[in-house]
Amino acid sequence: REEMEKEVQVLRRSAGSVSQEAMAKSRQDLDKLRQKLDSESRGREEAEDRCQKLHTRVLALQADLEIARAERKELETLVNTLRMQGLDGIRMPHGREALGLRSANHGASPYPASPMANSDRSTAIKSPAAHLFMAGSLSGTPGKVAKILLGSSERHRLATADYLASLLEGTSEINRVGKGLMPEDMSDIASYVKAHPRVERMFLSGNNLGLAGAKQLCALLLDPSLRLLRLDLRHNNLGNEGCSTLVEAITSNSTLTRIDLSANGITSAAASAIAVMLAKNENVTRLDLRHNDLGDAGAATLASALKGRCNLQHLDLSANSIGHKGAESLAAALKVNAMLQVLDMRGNAVSPVGVKALEDSKAMSKVADRQVLLPLATR
Repeated sequence: REEMEKEVQVLRRSAGSVSQEAMAKSRQDLDKLRQKLDSESRGREEAEDRCQKLHTRVLALQADLEIARAERKELETLVNTLRMQGLDGIRMPHGREALGLRSANHGASPYPASPMANSDRSTAIKSPAAHLFMAGSLSGTPGKVAKILLGSSERHRLATADYLASLLEGTSEINRVGKGLMPEDMSDIASYVKAHPRVERMFLSGNNLGLAGAKQLCALLLDPSLRLLRLDLRHNNLGNEGCSTLVEAITSNSTLTRIDLSANGITSAAASAIAVMLAKNENVTRLDLRHNDLGDAGAATLASALKGRCNLQHLDLSANSIGHKGAESLAAALKVNAMLQVLDMRGNAVSPVGVKALEDSKAMSKVADRQVLLPLATR
């Protein structure tokens, strides 16, 4: 504003002696200054609006903090009481007993016991909240506070049944990555998900589930009450049989939208089952198959599915031993497919001929901004 006033004063003093060109330039400078002033005014208003929102958020956080402090005092009182009563002598419940589950024959489990199930886990978790939970103090307010305060790292270290029992009612995600799950663990997870329909995501990668675990999941995936949206089964040694069994169940599933079957030893032998699933299931929009061994034959089979009625939007085929023949099959499918937005082909030994076919298909795409992530061309 001061700069504008100075410019106006200069114009007034030299009104009679300034050329038309100088006058026009001065007017342009004034217009630029007005625009700058308007922009700064808008920025100030936006900053004030953000400041008001932050102030409201601070007040809300202060209220939450007061509630947390009150709950903490209540928890500390209970901890002190339990310490006086000798909490260290309490042993935690084991595996399925902690969740109130029994095996199908109501006797001994037909599967080997998990290493954690036979160990004294009372020394594995140190926080008061974990001790309160494992001591069975889940009834009443103090128990609920302990359940809330049980940290995610502590929860992750629990055996599967105890982990499930520790989850809050509104939990929408199950995360058991790299826990060496047994078939009985999968049975516990299935029972929990059926009883808690809010679960939408299951991360079970790195567990070596194999065919037995895949069969346990199939029964769950066929449950019509399921609301599961995402299933991550990377590094689970499913193989062709386990993969085919799973995708057959997914064919009839009406909720899943994202599936990750990466690094499961899948070859072209399972490609037909995957293609059938893609053709019949209209809900799956993302499929990750990276680090398998589909090869040219598997790529050609999937390409046939992409040519038909397929709602898939993201397909990851990176590092799948696909050569130029498989790339050409996929390129031909992309020319007629009107849904796929991303195709990842990185890490495949595709020759320049195959790379050019993919590039040409991208240029002829019916999908705006389609991404084809290309491998480095090989001779």
